[in-house]
Amino acid sequence: MLERYRSYTRTSRRRITSPILVYTVLEGELYETSSLDAGADDYIVKKAPISILLSRLHAHLRRSERDLVLAAKAERRVASAASL
Repeated sequence: MLERYRSYTRTSRRRITSPILVYTVLEGELYETSSLDAGADDYIVKKAPISILLSRLHAHLRRSERDLVLAAKAERRVASAASL
């Protein structure tokens, strides 16, 4: 089962630029570290309160949005430098 999670997370990380959060019933350091090492951005066990899940989700989305804005600014700088 653990190998299935690793494979899914690695495959997803290659295709998806948005944050990957693992929300699962599986507890344990091995599951968590394996998921994070495979490319997940966060690991949340389902017994955590929904407010924790939502707060972490919002934090990841804020960071993703900020990263997109910074990337767009960098692209504009490169484009303007190339036109000189």
